[in-house]
Amino acid sequence: AILPNMISRRTGQIVLINSIQGKIGIPFRAAYAASKHAAVGFFDCLRAEMEEFDISVSTVNPTFICSYHRQPAPGNWEASIWK
Repeated sequence: AILPNMISRRTGQIVLINSIQGKIGIPFRAAYAASKHAAVGFFDCLRAEMEEFDISVSTVNPTFICSYHRQPAPGNWEASIWK
């Protein structure tokens, strides 16, 4: 929806936040990795198409993370660090 406006202004930036599995695969995650590879491929093509309009297209592929967090005891700042 916003892309035509960016093209007419000849400026803009689009950023995809994806997964490292868009670059590498791991066992038993084929469907997930395939969808992430597809997103990277789409944005690679979009980047090439938008270059002439000076629209920047970027992909960010963070590595694996652990997203759980322990609740620290009051005053224990070291325990509040993400593990």
